[in-house]
Amino acid sequence: MEIIQIIGYILYGILLFITVGWIYGVRVKPIIYPTILTSIYFLITLLIFSFSDTNKIHLIWVVPIIFISGFFNVRLLFIPIISVTLKIICDVYTEIIRIGIDKDKMYQTQIKNTRELVEDWAERQKNK
Repeated sequence: MEIIQIIGYILYGILLFITVGWIYGVRVKPIIYPTILTSIYFLITLLIFSFSDTNKIHLIWVVPIIFISGFFNVRLLFIPIISVTLKIICDVYTEIIRIGIDKDKMYQTQIKNTRELVEDWAERQKNK
């Protein structure tokens, strides 16, 4: 096995770790469409590199492009036709990822987190 192949598989392991982390973030955090789209990009990339004969050394440039494209996801959500399609895809993906999570419990947690965030902000504004 050549050193390039070894580096490729190390990069593949890093991609797997990053993808699982993003999927976990989608599973436990509120719906934020740019984050969900980036998670989808990572999952698609992982699947492509898993089931094709593409040399995994290409991940050295593909993964940074996914991170950079994640910043531009916000712009895509301002284009009417594209935004509707992307939001539907994101909602379906999120529903699949969140199978087994009690929606009422998640909603209550989101309300609690939002309340804490607002209270912290109000406290900081008061101390200024």
